[in-house]
Amino acid sequence: TRAQLLDGNWKVKVDGLALFDTLRLPDLLRNYLPTPPAAARYITCDAAGYGSDKCVIKVWLGWEIVAITVISQSGNREVYEAIEARRKEFRVMASDVLVDQDGVGGGVVKLGGYAGFSGGAAAMADPATGIREAYANLKTQCYYRIAARVNEGSVKLTIVADNVLIDAQRTNKLKVHGQVTDVAQVLMTQLRAIKRAKTDAENRLHINSKEEQKILLNGDSPDFADCFSMREWFELRHVPQQWFMKRRN
Repeated sequence: TRAQLLDGNWKVKVDGLALFDTLRLPDLLRNYLPTPPAAARYITCDAAGYGSDKCVIKVWLGWEIVAITVISQSGNREVYEAIEARRKEFRVMASDVLVDQDGVGGGVVKLGGYAGFSGGAAAMADPATGIREAYANLKTQCYYRIAARVNEGSVKLTIVADNVLIDAQRTNKLKVHGQVTDVAQVLMTQLRAIKRAKTDAENRLHINSKEEQKILLNGDSPDFADCFSMREWFELRHVPQQWFMKRRN
């Protein structure tokens, strides 16, 4: 209703396919989480170049987003320097920085020696079982897994003007299609555009295509949502290697 009446987007419809529970999304700003270990610090980055897409950088303390940087126009060097500033501020190790390496992000990965994320890669093994999960690709897997966490209330978003940088300005306000909104609303709007799609012949789970997501977002790319979903990769990467050895044998 908000998208239709306030944003004028009548392409939105309630179809029961939303990956994120709409009633749970506002809880991102109200959840109480246990204090995580001091070492649980990560950075995720959905890099963008000089087009209409935005570069979004999120700093995580456990499952809490504690800082966000948004850059409207950026090249490799600008993204790298923005990440390094946040990395120094929050004492995040370079190997705990994840950058979408498809497109311009590949150059950022090389500059910083960061981990690279490829959404189209094969899904990874479930850390609990060591069995590769039946998702269409890694991006889909991350979305499904973090949606489950949001729906159960184990993710938090802490947004105040002091911890958000938008084009080098300390503000949590962002102009979207001529209207000023805050970054928390932008994220939640984008998460609502992520939908379940039909399974394939191999019974793998899918989400709607990026083109379909952009239609629901009035042409915007889901940069904030993609950067959000990438946090799940850090949980998946810790699968003990002995699981793979057992399955090979």
